[in-house]
Amino acid sequence: MLLLPASADIPPLPSPSPVTGRRLGALFFCYLAAAVALITLAPFQFARPTQFRVAWIVLDGGWATDVVLNVVLFAPLGLLWQRMTGARPLAVLGLALIAALAIEGAQLFLAPRYSTASDLVANGVGAWLGATLSEAAARRVDSTLLISRLWLDQPLMGLVWLLIPLAWLVGLSSASDPARLWLLVPIGAAAALGIAAVAVVTQPGVGRAEPGVVLPFAASLLWAAIAIVPSVRVAPWLALGAVATTGLVVMLGGRLWRLALQRERRLEPQVVRVLVPLLLLVLAGLSREGGSLDLRGGGEAAREGLLHLLAVFAAFTLLGYLVAESRGRRRESLGRAIIWPMTIALLVGALLRVVTMDVLATPQLLASGFAAGVGAVLYDAQRAHIIALLAGR
Repeated sequence: MLLLPASADIPPLPSPSPVTGRRLGALFFCYLAAAVALITLAPFQFARPTQFRVAWIVLDGGWATDVVLNVVLFAPLGLLWQRMTGARPLAVLGLALIAALAIEGAQLFLAPRYSTASDLVANGVGAWLGATLSEAAARRVDSTLLISRLWLDQPLMGLVWLLIPLAWLVGLSSASDPARLWLLVPIGAAAALGIAAVAVVTQPGVGRAEPGVVLPFAASLLWAAIAIVPSVRVAPWLALGAVATTGLVVMLGGRLWRLALQRERRLEPQVVRVLVPLLLLVLAGLSREGGSLDLRGGGEAAREGLLHLLAVFAAFTLLGYLVAESRGRRRESLGRAIIWPMTIALLVGALLRVVTMDVLATPQLLASGFAAGVGAVLYDAQRAHIIALLAGR
């Protein structure tokens, strides 16, 4: 496990990122973009319609929450793209509108879906907001190491980013069972603990009244706004409770990790030991109802079943990343690096299969192992980026 030294005289990390940073950003960008595509196009029942349906806004109610959802789906994509390429927000807006136009065009062939101008504009605005935030933060506090680490320049932040699509998928697959949104509480707590840990290893001596507390708290609320707020339309109080938990845990997490540093010099192993049980709790909750790849008939039931199963795979991706991070100091080829995450994921999946009475079928179990391998690949890129930063490239 790689951990940059945390001292006041460390120069700011390079911006824009070096080659390894662009590769890392591209991998995370592709992962989030794939999640957005799956969310917007599920359950993939494409057919030539008798009549193309286009509207200005959503016609079946809930247009306001639909606009919010489409904004937040593209906000992290805009942020990552700007951070990765240094593109201006207006350029990011143009690219986002092209991508959104392609999605809306595809939705014309999804019965009973239809395309709306409000979705197109909301997607573009979301990407523009993310890019604007990235550019403004980098310009205003370019000398602050913590800001650099809160993007992707610290291994624990990879976990925080991977928790975003997991929260989306849990929220959007829970319309028929809103009580399932309790899973957002451990997901939000895991994100908050990751952000708090990044703040502590960056500024271990900062007191409670310093910006070192304010910044991670603001980052945790921003994370919650992107990842959890879309679930408000399903169960408002559970979603808002998860948001409140995220804010509370990030404040308490700072104290927890400072105490942990007094017991052990390296913080990341301790963070992994805390986050693994939270992730296993989420996996256990998701595996009680394993979702379905049976898309016959289409409709919301098929879409929800597919998104629920994708949430399981997203959780296994996180598990793979965590396992790879626990072995991060080992220098080994990518092929060897993914063996342990995939093996442990298969063992966990098999155990869940027994506990949940064969909910995870064999193909789904194998897909879970593949998802863990994806998480290991993402961590391998993260490790290469940190090595490059330490080498000054």
